Amino acid sequence: MTEAHEIEAGALALAISWGYADLSDAVSWADQVIICSDTLSDALIDLSLAKGAPDALSHLNILSRNADFRSVVLKLFERLSSVQSLSPAEASNLAKHLYVLSQKVDAPEFLAPFASHWDAIDLAISGVFDSPEKTVQAFLDDIMRVAQL
Repeated sequence: MTEAHEIEAGALALAISWGYADLSDAVSWADQVIICSDTLSDALIDLSLAKGAPDALSHLNILSRNADFRSVVLKLFERLSSVQSLSPAEASNLAKHLYVLSQKVDAPEFLAPFASHWDAIDLAISGVFDSPEKTVQAFLDDIMRVAQL
């Protein structure tokens, strides 16, 4: 497996655990890597044969254990950039996940704006701060900005 594959595996693991990808995405990705690879790992073959999301996540985590965290998160943002709209509740859920990432000791600098989106979205939903639509759009704009790094 290449470094790029390790990074993609890490991003796919986060996407699955957050509900932005599923088992079929993981199996399809593994099958494509298998077709294009000269050497195979047991974890990659096991991922291709996974029967459920927890099994797939286990294999993806093994495959991505040496991946650079910053690169994994940037790859995840590439996937998230395809999201065109979110309900305020969906945005709050995603913002919560990104908030948690932004609080890691080794969090990349580009995650800094995501330390406040979760609160802003929830305050907008409750009517305390701006409109939910504007707040969600600002959140999506920041996702697009990071995806273009």
